[in-house]
Amino acid sequence: MKATLDHVALNVRDFEWYLNFFEEVFNMKEEKRQGDMPYRKFWLDGGIQLCECQVDTGSAGPMDHICFVSDDVDAVIEAAKARGCITVPYKPTWFILPNGVVIEMKKQ
Repeated sequence: MKATLDHVALNVRDFEWYLNFFEEVFNMKEEKRQGDMPYRKFWLDGGIQLCECQVDTGSAGPMDHICFVSDDVDAVIEAAKARGCITVPYKPTWFILPNGVVIEMKKQ
C-alpha cells in the first residue's frame, strides 16, 4: 500500500506573486484552474496547488494540505485512524494528523 506524493497545496494571499514565482523560478505551468477571486485555486505541473486565501491562516501556516495517491486508499485511512488521526466528515478521503496537518488521499 505504498503512497506517493501527488501535490502540496499552499494558502497564499498575494496570489499573482506566487503564481509568477513558480512559473518564472521553477518553470511550472498551469494545469488546472478553479474558482473566482478571492477564492481561486491553481494547480501547477510540478505538484504545487495555490489556494487564494485572504485571511491569516495563523498557526496552521501557509500549507492547506498534502495530497498522496495510493492503490489502497482505504487501508491508508484505516492505518492513519489507528494512529490517532481523524477523518474530515465532509471529505471521507481526507484526514488530519494530531498536529493539524491535513492529508488528502486519491486513488492511483
